[in-house]
Amino acid sequence: MLTRRPLQCVARFTASASASQIDPKEIVEPAKRPAIKEVKSMNAATATKSLYEMASIKSRRSPAGERLHRLPAQAVPGLRNALLATEINPKQLQNEADQLFERLKHRRFPASSEMLKGIRMQLKKELRRKAEDERISGDQLESEADEVKIKRQSDKLLRKADYKWAPLDVNKEHDAVVYALARLAPNYAEISRVIAEFARADGFSPKTVLDFGCGTGAGFWAVHDAFGLDVDEYLLVDASDAMTRLAVDLMRDESMVHPNGLIHPNVNVRRHFLPSLQTTYDLVIAHRTLSEVGSNEARLELLRQLWQRTNRFLVLIEDSKRDAFESILTARDFVVTEGQALDLEATRRLLAEHNFLDEAMDRLLHDGRLSEYERLELIKAKLPADFALPTAMDPGFIFAPCPHDMGCPKQIDGKCLAPIRWEAVRADGKTQGRHNDNTDEGSISYVILEKGSRAPGSLPGERILQASHSAKHSTCDVCTAFNGVQRFTLTKKHRNFYQGIRARRAGDLLPFAMRKLEGDDPFDKFML
Repeated sequence: MLTRRPLQCVARFTASASASQIDPKEIVEPAKRPAIKEVKSMNAATATKSLYEMASIKSRRSPAGERLHRLPAQAVPGLRNALLATEINPKQLQNEADQLFERLKHRRFPASSEMLKGIRMQLKKELRRKAEDERISGDQLESEADEVKIKRQSDKLLRKADYKWAPLDVNKEHDAVVYALARLAPNYAEISRVIAEFARADGFSPKTVLDFGCGTGAGFWAVHDAFGLDVDEYLLVDASDAMTRLAVDLMRDESMVHPNGLIHPNVNVRRHFLPSLQTTYDLVIAHRTLSEVGSNEARLELLRQLWQRTNRFLVLIEDSKRDAFESILTARDFVVTEGQALDLEATRRLLAEHNFLDEAMDRLLHDGRLSEYERLELIKAKLPADFALPTAMDPGFIFAPCPHDMGCPKQIDGKCLAPIRWEAVRADGKTQGRHNDNTDEGSISYVILEKGSRAPGSLPGERILQASHSAKHSTCDVCTAFNGVQRFTLTKKHRNFYQGIRARRAGDLLPFAMRKLEGDDPFDKFML
């Protein structure tokens, strides 16, 4: 896992920090019989109680994306041809794919060497104690033989607990086909769900896309399905030649509309990054890629390289396990904090060169009591708006799912996940799935990072972490921008608010805005 670095962000406690930031044009006029607009809420962590006012928002009436994701029909002929080319019984291929799917589903995120060392030492300690208890009085074994036996037992237990990690190795055409059969549909669904968040990005349509760790091309299909030929160029990067060859085969177009014979006229494939940092991409996707990097240092360096090649959005997606969720938290914290960390010497030279360096500015640069965020904001306040300061990395902020750039309230306990449902693609013709309708379900942790600085008043809205619906009421845990995780219950008396929340699930934006009216939190006097 990446080494966690605490965010050094300080909330701006202003009266405009809640629903007052919403554009008045977004607010829906109440009906003739208006719903009750006030709701009692409790902070899920501190149990402090508050009273909130709700306001309907036009842009949040519909949840993001489809509830059921289907692999595009254009990808199916290529997958079928790849299956036939193996000349292996479809039932056998499907059996291998099912086994691979389960193995990947339960695969752990690579543990750090420090964690493995601690777990191994604890196991050996327990095994030694057990050996001492079982040993017959007076019957002594050689200490060296004991240690060898204990080491073997501890290694075996670690393997059973899935701590023996190795990167995914797909070098044969057969293995690539099995992987596509197992993961192409769910991978497409996961990326499509995240890309649906761009619906609120002011008409964003990427012209260039980099898919790092592209596998069999699920990222291409998700982006192509969303933006079509508006995308000018794709670059797919994967170390496995077998994977990328299959990815290109799946894109082949029998109608031959484009000279390259693919359904998109400009798709490039490489095994590694382009060496030049001058080429950047509007959208960079790294889907289940952090889990394929074994060390903390290598993951941090990979994040740095991906961010350097990002023009606007960087998308990181991992699975739903706790360690994968923590890797997403660490990645988001790393990008945000590095974008706030000033290069002090370079900043001092730049300020002096433009005659902005005075005694007060010099004190700000070297004041050890300030966080990186506070130092950056205080210095920016004294400079022209277009004056760029040198930071460790280009500044960025969180576009989704978080409604803030501060530390995650779930970093100690729990997870923030988005559920996914997809239509399975099977070679054996069987109808399976949890609902016996050939669909399957899962969940992901993800983050979308946007380059630049967050515009004042541009907070995206509260995010639903958990929703429980019964016959007459709905209870939700909601992540807010400045008030932590709030828990509240809506009933039929709340009318349209109650109806709106019934159609939502975990991972969706709250369909209405919340403004705090009063509460017993000691910080409320700064917020209200």
